[in-house]
Amino acid sequence: MVVRRLPLLVAAWLATWLVAWSQPAWAGPRGDIQKRLAAAMESYDLLEYETARKLLVSALEIAKEGRLEADPLVARIHLNLGIVYFAGLQDKAAARRAFIEAVTIDPKIALDVAYKTPDMSTLLETVRAATAGAGGAAGGKDPPPRDDRGKPPGDPGAAGAAGVDCFTISGLRHRLVESAPRNAPLRIAASLGGDIQAQRVSVFFRAVRAAEFQELALNRDRECTYTGTIPAGAMKGDLLYYYVAALTKAGQVVASSGAPGAPNLIELSDRGAEPGPVIDRSGDGRRDGSSDGRDGRDDGRAGRDDGRAGRDDGRDGRDDGRDGRGKEPGGAQFRGDDRAPQGALVERGGPPGRKAKRGKLSLALGAATGVGYVTGETEQLRNEVKCCLAPGWFTLSAEVGYAVSARLTLAGLLRLGFPVGANIDGHSPLGPAALVRARYALSASPSSLYLGALLGGGIIRNTLKLSDTMDPEMDTDVVALGPLLAGPSVGYIAALGPRFRLHLDLSAIMGIPVVSDLGTSRLNFGVQVDATVGVGVHF
Repeated sequence: MVVRRLPLLVAAWLATWLVAWSQPAWAGPRGDIQKRLAAAMESYDLLEYETARKLLVSALEIAKEGRLEADPLVARIHLNLGIVYFAGLQDKAAARRAFIEAVTIDPKIALDVAYKTPDMSTLLETVRAATAGAGGAAGGKDPPPRDDRGKPPGDPGAAGAAGVDCFTISGLRHRLVESAPRNAPLRIAASLGGDIQAQRVSVFFRAVRAAEFQELALNRDRECTYTGTIPAGAMKGDLLYYYVAALTKAGQVVASSGAPGAPNLIELSDRGAEPGPVIDRSGDGRRDGSSDGRDGRDDGRAGRDDGRAGRDDGRDGRDDGRDGRGKEPGGAQFRGDDRAPQGALVERGGPPGRKAKRGKLSLALGAATGVGYVTGETEQLRNEVKCCLAPGWFTLSAEVGYAVSARLTLAGLLRLGFPVGANIDGHSPLGPAALVRARYALSASPSSLYLGALLGGGIIRNTLKLSDTMDPEMDTDVVALGPLLAGPSVGYIAALGPRFRLHLDLSAIMGIPVVSDLGTSRLNFGVQVDATVGVGVHF
């Protein structure tokens, strides 16, 4: 008894060892990032663009926490985020900024053929050329002053505000805060050049697990400097995300240091604070999610309106862009032409109400050829089948599918077989069948192998050469299989672009004669093997 169970015990041990051995490949932040990348593009393929965007943003957050900002994997996150913005959410300004981030990290990064379009490729190459031409320079500014420890002097949050020449400054300047004391208020400062036309300057911040950013409108201290204090109550935990933005009356972002999808990161601890480098954002499309140099719009992901008219709707903090009115959390009304009260916290929601249509349908047309293993009698002359193989030279199929998930698709299949070569008078010219196909992809990517199963009803008609006839013009009859049809399939779907797919399928369909006759047709048992080539469109 023990000997019989030994192979099972060995197999179980091997399976446990393989699972344990494979765990490190997905351990740590890189594994979490890869999982979110795969899940995001699954959602993109299902046209769930907002879900894809959120997954990619969460992958960026994990990368920041793991100090992986310069990793090529993070470049892929930015590239995919650009794809989602460009082809999904139709926000080319945000796509441009994402592409800038991608090529800054990995200058040779390329679009996957499954998502590549001519316009998207043009934008990426334009960004790549502009980034290469800039040489990675941060605008040619002189480096900020340093103290004897090599640190910028003064309050890290306020650095960059003092000693600013308001006549020569351009863009938005803010010294990044890299660390700060926990449970203590943090002063934030920024300077705004005269080339940026903004109604207010605000800092947006949130905890790691918080869903939304809060807005704090900064006070204007001098002609071009703005300061404010993030309250101690927000300085909890180990990390705080924030970005500084200059906004128009309508809430449109015209310059920023950081962005909702790529915010700046502050490490919170019981130690003192450390300031980071001064960031100059002049609206020229440089790194860090600033304006792209064309319309200066932020990407509409959190903390402001969608760039149309910009009002908060007073219900959930999100801008719906219709009439410029809104409501403060305390109940105070304000209109789009009024500045938000300086130093006041304004709750801002997430993305501005642009919902991706949930499209999961597909249509595929195919042509097949094959051969069948047949038994029984021929359909017209009722000759006994002596040879076991009969060709089915030509079949057309049409399939309408519905994606239940990123990998599972259910489809209705219409199969029309043509018994080419049959020459017995009165033979049927068509073999119709209707089936349901379940298809499971082995990968969530647009190009993937799959396994499937077929079940339905109809008649498969193959041609069979007769051996006991003397008339060469009447020597090929038809063998009918069915009417119950079932069998497995295997295949490969290759992406030809964002919507189109190439379908390659190999199926084995059993014809089971649950009834022996259907009208004048004699039905038999057999197995038809079809090789199908088709083209599908997903919408």
